[in-house]
Amino acid sequence: TARRRERLKQSEIRLKPVRAETRPGRRRALVSPRTAERLGLADGQLVEIAAAGPSLRAWVQVSPTVEAEAIGLDSAGLSLAGAESSATVTLRMIGNHHG
Repeated sequence: TARRRERLKQSEIRLKPVRAETRPGRRRALVSPRTAERLGLADGQLVEIAAAGPSLRAWVQVSPTVEAEAIGLDSAGLSLAGAESSATVTLRMIGNHHG
């Protein structure tokens, strides 16, 4: 519906992609505590990341090692999303906290 599309558009945020070391297993998107608080993100929340390549889904991990207004992805995630040479990526909040 149009209302759902508008809500999704309002949940889109532009962040700077950076390379980050993540734990093996589920794909993780690292954000700083300040960015997480500003955007209302929590550990375990499902998000979608879009850049020049196909969009990918990842679970938020709040990490003080990532600068504010950036999103940390492992090298495979950066490559898959086509974000290696992008100045920004689009983050869409698509899920609730799942722990």
